[in-house]
Amino acid sequence: MVKKAVDKTTGHVYAAKYIKLSVSGSKTEDVLREIEIMNKLSGHKRLVALIDAYQATKNIVMILEL
Repeated sequence: MVKKAVDKTTGHVYAAKYIKLSVSGSKTEDVLREIEIMNKLSGHKRLVALIDAYQATKNIVMILEL
């Protein structure tokens, strides 16, 4: 699921991608790999930039530029 996220200090708008964690952990590994790849490719003009990522209780949240 993707939701609009707004930085309260700057007012900048981002996309927050919520990925539900699985019990097996295999999906978690895939998401962590996706985050790693996005970090390595940061700065590419044709890719959406990953601003931040964190793990909540039941989700991994990726903050992306719009």
